Amino acid sequence: MVLSCFTKYFDEVWKNKVFLLINNRLEKNEIAFLSRYRFEDSIGADLSQDYAEVKTYENTYFYYFKSKIDEKGLKLLIEDEEFYLGNIILLVNSNRNDIIKYAISYESELIFADIEIFKMDNDGLTFHWYNPPAI
Repeated sequence: MVLSCFTKYFDEVWKNKVFLLINNRLEKNEIAFLSRYRFEDSIGADLSQDYAEVKTYENTYFYYFKSKIDEKGLKLLIEDEEFYLGNIILLVNSNRNDIIKYAISYESELIFADIEIFKMDNDGLTFHWYNPPAI
């Protein structure tokens, strides 16, 4: 359960807006994601059986690729505290060979990545959309 200083209604509206934004971008694109949670504890296990463990200097990440995320799966992902508290980085059309680069990047460096990235901050309120496509 995630608590915030806002009402339950605000949380529902906020999560719905995040869902709509990500869902619109995923309709035509492939998704992969990095998680800090172990496979057994991650929502990633429900969305993809194809994963690789990536160890960096400080952390171990699980990289889920070939993810089958439909609308229902995306809603589950956004509702899950793993995403809501900033422990998942969603990567649009990522290259598996470049994943280590994103795993070891500090958050301030994600803006320089050459792919579109979605991530929540660990406060559960701040949503980051790195490298949106030109409209």
